[in-house]
Amino acid sequence: MSVDKIIETIISSSLEVVSLDELKNLISLKSNFIIKIGFDPTTSDLHLGHLVIILKLRKLQELGFRVNIIIGDFTAMIGDPSGKNTARPALSREKIISNYKNYHSQICKFLLPDLTNIYFNSSWYNFFIFDNFIKLLSFSTVSRMLERNDFKNRFDSNSPIFINEFVYPLLQAYDSVFLDVDLEIGGIDQKFNFLIGREVQKKFFQKNQICLMMPLLLGTDGKNKMSKSLHNCINLNDDAYDVFCKVMSIPDFLIKDYLIYLDILDLKDHESFILSFDNPMKLKSFLAYRIVCLIHNESSAELSKNKFFDIFSKKIFPVDINVTNLNFDFFPVYLYDVLFTLSVVSSKSDFKRFLSCKSIEINGKIIIDKSYIFDFNVVYYLKFGKKQFFKIFLKKN
Repeated sequence: MSVDKIIETIISSSLEVVSLDELKNLISLKSNFIIKIGFDPTTSDLHLGHLVIILKLRKLQELGFRVNIIIGDFTAMIGDPSGKNTARPALSREKIISNYKNYHSQICKFLLPDLTNIYFNSSWYNFFIFDNFIKLLSFSTVSRMLERNDFKNRFDSNSPIFINEFVYPLLQAYDSVFLDVDLEIGGIDQKFNFLIGREVQKKFFQKNQICLMMPLLLGTDGKNKMSKSLHNCINLNDDAYDVFCKVMSIPDFLIKDYLIYLDILDLKDHESFILSFDNPMKLKSFLAYRIVCLIHNESSAELSKNKFFDIFSKKIFPVDINVTNLNFDFFPVYLYDVLFTLSVVSSKSDFKRFLSCKSIEINGKIIIDKSYIFDFNVVYYLKFGKKQFFKIFLKKN
């Protein structure tokens, strides 16, 4: 494959490359180079936002490149401050390891094992000499850290910034130094950390890593980037039918981004393809089907699609029902909380009775689990008994 074709594959769908000239030079000089992606296991699940990056890694593997995944089991105890207006809560070592086990199975589902290396950054930080840590801190300044928008905004609003948060970008940078990284890939929100990586590599007399920054996928609310903490996720371990329903609930204007960022449509051909659909519902159905195929399989996608449309075509659920917005100031929101708010049950004994009678359906599925939890920013179709139907949308106050 020509250098130009390799470059086109690497940068497709990306938002920014620092720098393109360096990338061209790297590819012309090295047939294989060190590619890095970092994941901090701060939650138990990966979601479609992560999948944007993972699918890019798979494309690079198909070109023959080896991918190096850094599991930030050490840095997760600090928490990446990117895009955060408060400090992340500290995680225990046990929780981080538990989260990683889920990450591993979800990541390996999409990548080629023979071209995937996995490292834990605790394997070098647990033996980091204090003198070297002080030296690392000397490679940046407080004023440089305050150039970061999230830090600057917190400083201007007198919100606390903890010293360990200043250290995080330097530790991420040292990950690149340790592996002598040529190319780092991540979301556009990682730009500051990536650039610090380039600065620190210089101090260690290494070449600057090239930074490839991918777009951030908006969540089901259509407002914020997909994030577990914002309860607007479509998770990679969600049930196939739940994935289909969640995709069908996204705002129409997100369809194009999902099609392109998840590599379902080629960037060049997307306009004509989208115009070939006569309404957004059909296009969204195609998107939901393809995403379920990506995460699960074609059989699950077919079953999910048929089940979803059977609910409406057979008039199991009214098509023209209005959305009821429900606002909650707490999480998790359980089934009882929603039914009580809708005034369809008045007590927990009522609730248990209806559960035992199998009188409650959500998205066409009979619910018998009293611990059923709703996500925010997702449309749910709720049937209570034979005659009460609700189309609900949960928001967090």
